[in-house]
Amino acid sequence: MKRLALALLMSTACFAQTEPRPADDQRFYKLDFVIKELEGGKVLSSRSYITTVISGGKAVVRTGDRVQVSIPNGKPDPGSMFLEVGVNLDARLITADATKLTMHISADISGFASPESSRVISSLKWESDALIPLRKATTVFSSDGAASKRQTQLELTATLVQ
Repeated sequence: MKRLALALLMSTACFAQTEPRPADDQRFYKLDFVIKELEGGKVLSSRSYITTVISGGKAVVRTGDRVQVSIPNGKPDPGSMFLEVGVNLDARLITADATKLTMHISADISGFASPESSRVISSLKWESDALIPLRKATTVFSSDGAASKRQTQLELTATLVQ
């Protein structure tokens, strides 16, 4: 009986030693992404996406809709298909220090070019390494619209989670 109790005690100790433990230098960071649409310097809309990332880790945000669109096909009844529109954000934390993060960020944003039109789909794709100061909103990507005078910006604020 003593041998069984000793064996159980030893197996519990071995199991406890094999549980993964995060490294002491790993920290969590809150990532607050804001996508802004502007025209003439005035913000028309903004959408916020919040996630966290650990040192050396990756964060993924996926949000969107399937939209049915009609397609003229030369017949009395037009055909239809579904399009996926929305936001895909990927952020990989490369390095971190007390004041800044180095990250690899990619963004894929699609949707209708304007609320009035369901015929024009806007699509933006960005990917780059970026230096992100902690606790400071930073414009990571910005581009003008291809078919309008609107501008789209991706802003990121990173904060150390205590």
